[in-house]
Parts: sequence; C-alpha cells; structure tokens
Amino acid sequence: MIDAQPRVAGEGISLSQVPGTEIVMRVGGDDRFVDVVMTIDGSGAHYTPTAASGVRIGKKTTDLVSWFKDDPPHIYFADGNMLLASELLKLPDDHAPPFDPERLVVRDWTGVDIRKEAQGRDKDATSIQRRVIDELLQSGGFDVVFDDDGAGESADVVAIKKEGDVITVAMFHCKYASDATPSARVGDLYEVCGETQKAIRWRERPDLLFARLRKRETAINKRYGLSRLEKGTVIDLIQWHNRWSEFDYRFEMTAVQPGYSKSEAIRQQDKGQLEILAATQSLLMDTWAIPFTFQCSP
Repeated sequence: MIDAQPRVAGEGISLSQVPGTEIVMRVGGDDRFVDVVMTIDGSGAHYTPTAASGVRIGKKTTDLVSWFKDDPPHIYFADGNMLLASELLKLPDDHAPPFDPERLVVRDWTGVDIRKEAQGRDKDATSIQRRVIDELLQSGGFDVVFDDDGAGESADVVAIKKEGDVITVAMFHCKYASDATPSARVGDLYEVCGETQKAIRWRERPDLLFARLRKRETAINKRYGLSRLEKGTVIDLIQWHNRWSEFDYRFEMTAVQPGYSKSEAIRQQDKGQLEILAATQSLLMDTWAIPFTFQCSP
C-alpha cells in the first residue's frame, strides 16, 4: 500500500491519489489531456489510459502506455521517497533535519470557511485563497499579485516584485481542510506539501513561469473577459519575460493549510507528519535554497 501524496517530475503531468488506491496521472495541457490509471501488482506496474493517446518525441510518435513502460514517470512522494515503475526507492531516515513544529506560522482565519479553497470568479471573500490575496494586497510589498488557481496552475497565488536586478517570486499553495475543525491530520499535509515541492521546476526556468502566466491571463480574458491579475499588469509580465536572463531570482514557497493546527502538531509530535514537512523543507533548500513557510491554524 502506498501511503503518501505523490508528485510527478516534469511539466505536463499532474497526479492525484487517495492513499491506498490506484494513482491517476493527467497527461497533457490545460485543454487537451488524457488520464492514465497506474496500478501495481506482483507482475509490475500497469498503465491504463482513459482514451487512446500518443506521445510525439521529435519526429517520432509512440503509444503513451509504451512510452511509460520504456521510460516510467518518476513519482515523488511528499515524504521524499520516489516510485519508479513498481520499485519504491526510500530515503534513509536521516536524509533531512527534523522539522520543528514551532516553525509553523499561525494565521487568523476568522471569517474564512477553511473548507473552501478557491475564490472563484466571484472572488469569494470567505475562501482561503481570497484571504491570502487580500493580505498580499494590504501589505503592498509586491508589484504583481496573480490568481493562478485551476488546472495546470503553478501555484494558487503568485506574487512578484522587482528590486533592482533581483526578482522575488512568492508562490502560495492553498489547500482546503479535510474537516471543519483544525487538527494535526496527515491527510491535510500530503497534497499541499506535494504541490509545494512540485513548484520547484519554475525556479529552474523563470522564463517559462512568465510565459505561462501571460498565456493564462490571455486565455481567461479571451474566454470570460476576466483577469487573473489582482495587482499589476500584463505589461509587467511581458517586460520581465523579455529580459528574464538579466535578473537574479529569489523564490519563496508557502504552503497554506488552515485545517492543520500548530498546537495539535506540537502536542502529537507525530513523526510521519514532521517527516513530510522536513522533506519539503529539505528539498526546497537543497535544490535552490528556497525558504519554506507553512501557514496554519493555532
């Protein structure tokens, strides 16, 4: 049984899983995709797509299932372990320094429905995402605040500021609570920590992040006449994109889960939960020295 929330290395593949069930991978882009169900038994890993689909590699097109069998996706779990086909590669117990639950950042969620994640087109003031956006706007510390929620998102909220030749990108990954009462539940950590880890790829190529934000802003404006920009303009994104190689970058990652309770985490001192937080913190720091913050309830 797999008991972790995984993430997949590489753009174009997203993944979901309820612990103990099959893994479902969504392969493609925002508009065209196919779901692939991955199961494992005594004979190995098996991939079942919901529709026939091919993959183009250069000038060659191959069947998606054949491609996965020849080159299996690397599935990373929030606790730092990796699944390659049917082989689970586990990190040593001392792979990351322990996470001190005192580092959890408590926020006031008064007026927020902690089971409501996204603000939607109506900018629901009771949503977790809207609270994050409002606090960023009130702080005045960023030039651009971007609502990137939805399929293919880089983060739920992306905030960017330029100071001289340095661009700071703050990415906020929000997740609704599994229960109306905050506690220390491992299920409230898996997905939000996995999404936070997966976002590392945008630090590797900031130009692709700028390009993607531009594309998503154009798409929502064309389709609904709306904007994802809560602050700033698309001109900011275009200018940074055109000059992206001239800047130094500082990324920050924040996981936002009001369903998780700091006091309960301190009381329980659950090793499995602290390992997930430690693995996320370690991965971000070891790859690009990205600081990690986890916002939660008291």
